[in-house]
Amino acid sequence: MGRRLAALLTTSCLALPAIAEPPRDSLHPGSAEVEAGPDLRGMSFLVPTRKRTPSGILYPWPPEPKALTELADGWLGRVNLEFGEFLKGGDDRETRYERYRVVQDGPLVDLLNLELLQPQRGDYALLRGGSIGRDDQFYDLEAGRAGWLRVRGWFSGIPHRYANDATRLFGGRDSLVLPPPLTPGGSSLADLQAVLDGQGKNREVEVQRDRGQIGVRLRVLPTLWLNAQYGLDTRRGDIPYGVGISFPDLTAFVGGTLEVPEPVHDRTHTARVGVEWGGSDFQLNLNYNASLYRDQLSSLTVEEPFTGTSLPAPDTIRIDRSRQALAPDNDWHNVHADLAANLPMRTRAIGVFSWSTSRQNDELLPPTLNGGTIGSADLSDWSTGTALSRHSAHARVDDLLANLSLIANPWQPLRLRAGVKWTDQDTTNRYVAFNPRTGQYGYIVEDGGHGVSNGPSYTGIFQPGVPGSSWRYRAIPWGQRVLLYDLGSAYSLPWRSSLELKLEQEEVDRDVSERPRTRERRAIASIDSRVFKFVTARFSYKWIDRTGGAIDYRVYEHYETNALPGFAPSFPDGETPHNLNQLVRPSLADLTGQRWNGRLAFSIGPWADLILTGFVRSDDYDSSFGLQSDRTRNLQAEWSVQPRPWLSASVCGSLEAHERNMANIHGILGGLPPPPPQSNGDAGGPNFPLPNAWNVNADGRSNGLGSSVSLRPVHRGEFVSSYNFSTTREREKLAFGSDAALATPGTSPGDHLPTLRNLDHVIVTSLRFEVTKWLGLKLYHRFEYSTIHDYHQNGLTTLIDRRVYLGHVDRDYQANFFGIVIQLSNWPGAV
Repeated sequence: MGRRLAALLTTSCLALPAIAEPPRDSLHPGSAEVEAGPDLRGMSFLVPTRKRTPSGILYPWPPEPKALTELADGWLGRVNLEFGEFLKGGDDRETRYERYRVVQDGPLVDLLNLELLQPQRGDYALLRGGSIGRDDQFYDLEAGRAGWLRVRGWFSGIPHRYANDATRLFGGRDSLVLPPPLTPGGSSLADLQAVLDGQGKNREVEVQRDRGQIGVRLRVLPTLWLNAQYGLDTRRGDIPYGVGISFPDLTAFVGGTLEVPEPVHDRTHTARVGVEWGGSDFQLNLNYNASLYRDQLSSLTVEEPFTGTSLPAPDTIRIDRSRQALAPDNDWHNVHADLAANLPMRTRAIGVFSWSTSRQNDELLPPTLNGGTIGSADLSDWSTGTALSRHSAHARVDDLLANLSLIANPWQPLRLRAGVKWTDQDTTNRYVAFNPRTGQYGYIVEDGGHGVSNGPSYTGIFQPGVPGSSWRYRAIPWGQRVLLYDLGSAYSLPWRSSLELKLEQEEVDRDVSERPRTRERRAIASIDSRVFKFVTARFSYKWIDRTGGAIDYRVYEHYETNALPGFAPSFPDGETPHNLNQLVRPSLADLTGQRWNGRLAFSIGPWADLILTGFVRSDDYDSSFGLQSDRTRNLQAEWSVQPRPWLSASVCGSLEAHERNMANIHGILGGLPPPPPQSNGDAGGPNFPLPNAWNVNADGRSNGLGSSVSLRPVHRGEFVSSYNFSTTREREKLAFGSDAALATPGTSPGDHLPTLRNLDHVIVTSLRFEVTKWLGLKLYHRFEYSTIHDYHQNGLTTLIDRRVYLGHVDRDYQANFFGIVIQLSNWPGAV
């Protein structure tokens, strides 16, 4: 009896809902169980045949009950340990191979599993860990008393490798310094190339993310639970980042761009405290949630190497540094309540209420850190905190949510529902770019580089009376309100079938937008059927229709210096348009969308399944320019067999295709050439002539194939192998009215761009031998072969004109990973 209770308790503990699941090392998965065979008794003594899920899928054979060792005071225990020697080979330093994992030679404790149970009291403790001592190590600890208390903590390390072959030009971390003999603001391209060539291409750019969490769940009354949880995410390392000295940088004489490693050193604290009440007629779930982000670095300063960043007399300036603000500290607080109540006439009311606030009050940086003059602007008046209208952001976003639904079951086959959901987002950011020291509106663009490249009127400071002195000078409130209604019904049809219908209408009202109001209607129909015992069919269809008001980009002028006294437009009828009037964002454009989903699950005899799934998405946007259509088609098939407890196999395949069609017009700055310049933003006007129109049709294909087999020909031996193949292809077809539609007119690129291709093969094989009931030996091998064709990276060097790159290039690779592992499970004397 004690052993049965222990086995039942083990199953119950493992079935508890997890707070979060740490990832398993993808290179050599396994459970470290020596006795990993199936239980020949199946899932039930009462039903002699194999059991299937409600959708008709065959359940796998359950594993054999694990032996437990008797300890003191009624405790039972079990331990699993997997350790061994691993060896890598081939192109194992390719970045794509090491993207999210650690691959290295040498010994490794791959898995540790400890279980302690006290069946009489229901106490338990479970510890699981793996990849111990490495950057991708993980641990999971859970302890408590069944039905009363659960304490769980976990830790997981996640490496993210961006490059193994980077060329790092700079020294330092949050202040990047040029190496000698390079001089800030005075280095020739030849000197820059010589230093880059001497740096080598073997530097790593990566971020290590460590996540940990601890949670407590306590039952204080039969219907009352208390929950508390705390988590900490830390990141450290570097990510690729672009820094521009001035725009444009399309020539070998003006501007410049640097790809640099941006330092990352931050922490995110998360917390949750909640109470759950679960009565027979009323249920309540009330939670407080918080997330606090803290960046240990506030800014990134970069020395600029390029010449041509100074101005002749009477100006006295040399742009040799730039500074970028890094992610600011911010807080998020949330109160969330879920309520449900049973009402008369078999009716249930459900309510969800939420309030959250996001706040950011980090200290602001001055507009520039450079000195000197550009025209009448003295940058020293803009390089200290006295140039700011306020010294911290005082920014916040508040969200309210109320979601009410009523579900009625007046007649056994019929279920009705009605719901309404309301959200209100309010953004508060009253910052105004005003310099109290000079009495001017605006800011210094790109630390002065924009003014150096384009002239004093492009410094970024509003100049009354100067035509076209248009700059954004205050924040835009992006708040909105969303109201969603829905009505639905579900009806149980004869022949083990059901039909469900649902209607939705969503209305969005935005505070500031070129299209402030949109309305979206949706209709959804789905049917499930098991008319035939050997197949379960599920089909659904969704129709979407979105409409809205007129498009008006002039709404943003209220937040630009155009709205200030003294503003002089570039042309008599207004300012040069920033946008093509007929260009609409996909999230705002009129839309007709359709979704088809289908799934067929066939029960083939007593030991085989065949599953077919299909998905079609079709979105048509009623826009002459912008995204015009977006379509996706997907088909998947999986066949699995379990003819014997010791043999199982599966084969799967997938096909996917997608197409996107986009169009736009390359604008002409200032309305040139003739007719005379004006503020007309329409297609075909002087600023957006039709010969400058272009169209891109992007289509992609991805195919996948996989297979697996698990064979246990003898009780003491097991063979497991899997193969996965995938290939992708991305292609873009071009059409344009003339060469003027190109960003850099010149040689025509033809009617298409080179095709992007990617191909992957992965074979994983393991052979395990059971030496004794507590000792096992496993041989492991993983083979990967991958090719990639990306024209963006062809001929990429560390210096192209006035652009410096890290120089990372994705390459083909072929790699092997071998392991010989010893498995220990429990110890002699188990019961």
